[in-house]
Amino acid sequence: MQDRLATTTAQWQDQQLEKSIQTAQANMAQSQRDARDELIKAFNAERKANKGKWVQFNGEFWGSPVAIKSYDTWIQVATFNGMCDSGPMDCTVKAMNEWLTRFLWM
Repeated sequence: MQDRLATTTAQWQDQQLEKSIQTAQANMAQSQRDARDELIKAFNAERKANKGKWVQFNGEFWGSPVAIKSYDTWIQVATFNGMCDSGPMDCTVKAMNEWLTRFLWM
């Protein structure tokens, strides 16, 4: 009986630990999404303030520098976490933001 109770208690503790880990992972993922969204929001504010001009935007996402050179909705060069890429030309703001979201999530 005592062994069975110890096993049940250990299983319950394992389940609680697993739930805590899942909650922490979900919170971290949400925090990353929030930080990414804030970076994109700041980039868009800079872009809107400089319509018709080249923009050099520098920010940080989870401790890593992000650099973006753009003209209107065209991201000519984006660098982050050792990656370098460019976005679609003459696209909608929505398409640009979706591309940037994917780029930052790689």
